[in-house]
Amino acid sequence: RFNKFLKVCLHAKIGTWDEVDRSVIDIYGKFLCTTKVRGRNYAEKTIYDELVFVLSVHKWLREEKHIQDAEPIIYHLKKPECQ
Repeated sequence: RFNKFLKVCLHAKIGTWDEVDRSVIDIYGKFLCTTKVRGRNYAEKTIYDELVFVLSVHKWLREEKHIQDAEPIIYHLKKPECQ
């Protein structure tokens, strides 16, 4: 599940979770919105699920003290209608 996120992080020169912030989530969201798979864009629900997953991992890493001095990422996502 991390393959797309890792691709974006490598391109943005993000090497650790300590460096992940709101701007990285923005970049990842834009990547998902503009990337085509087999000629089709990702569904809104897929984009939502991917962003929620990354935000959840970041939150867990902070809470478990695996990343230090990281601020919570406040990111308001509108849940898409089922597709």
